[in-house]
Amino acid sequence: MATIWRREKGWTARVRRAGHNVSRSFRTRREAEVWAANIERDIEERRAGIAPRRPFSDALKRYCEEVSRKRDGGRWEFLRIAKLLGEPTKREPDRDPDPLAQVLLSDLGPEHFADWRDRRLKEVSEATVLREWNLLSAVCTRAVKEWRWLPNNPMSQVSRPKPPPPRTRRVTDEEINRVLLVAGYTPDEPPATVSQRVALAFLFALETAMRAGEICALRHDDIDFGKYVAHVRAKEQGARKTGLARTVPLSSRAVALLRQALAAEDPSGDGRVFGLKARRLDAMWRKIRDRAAIEDLHFHDTRAEALTRLSRKLDVMQLARVSGHRDLKLLLNTYYREDPASLVELLG
Repeated sequence: MATIWRREKGWTARVRRAGHNVSRSFRTRREAEVWAANIERDIEERRAGIAPRRPFSDALKRYCEEVSRKRDGGRWEFLRIAKLLGEPTKREPDRDPDPLAQVLLSDLGPEHFADWRDRRLKEVSEATVLREWNLLSAVCTRAVKEWRWLPNNPMSQVSRPKPPPPRTRRVTDEEINRVLLVAGYTPDEPPATVSQRVALAFLFALETAMRAGEICALRHDDIDFGKYVAHVRAKEQGARKTGLARTVPLSSRAVALLRQALAAEDPSGDGRVFGLKARRLDAMWRKIRDRAAIEDLHFHDTRAEALTRLSRKLDVMQLARVSGHRDLKLLLNTYYREDPASLVELLG
């Protein structure tokens, strides 16, 4: 039987059974009792070697609570899982759960994911389906390895959609000027508005190839002006894409942009160089881009643009050190976007 006791700010339940020892705190005793009963049921079902008779939606909810809420990129996962669960939004107050979410784990098989794949390919691009595929596969893997809710990952028996061709979009000088104009950016003056700080971050990204989250997480003590480098923290919120810290070399132009940012009053109050959080930057960037009448340009395109420009000065290993890529194939196929025609000049 589970042990449940009162604490100052709620209730705690602990289950000790069959070698398991888990506990969790709750707001009410009823919530603690329900959780404990579910845990005990799961343990018994695992001992019997069967998948629990609960819908796949339960796995999605648990993954969202234990994984998505605690990591970078989690907001997109949270929203995607909410859509699968059919949770209402202001735009879609009456949406239904996806059929996949309603399938019992004990019945879940490759055919259900194949059906989901085919339906989604009729609604969104291959790139979006692949991104959602990775999320669902991660949920299944967690259910196999840690929760023991599934005997294996059924998605391993389903054909993945073919990836789309690599993106070749470049950022033009005209587009840069339009972004700066719409944002009200003024060179050599401290940014006074959110739009101006976003424009400054945009220029800094074009110089350094740093990700938006890394730029937003950058703090005063991460900058070494004496050595012309910036330190990207591995565990800082917004900068945990790879989980590896790295040091980014700075051009004189990048240093000048940093000094311009630091000359402004810190609106965040926490030492962030650009005074922005990733979500705010993303929302404001989209507004600036749309007001500038620029189509199909993502802030992340600055990373590929910067690396393509830097490739004229650095060899591939140096470029990988700047970008933090461990896979040179990804660096070449995704982030190097030089037009072959422009290479003719180098051949002479």
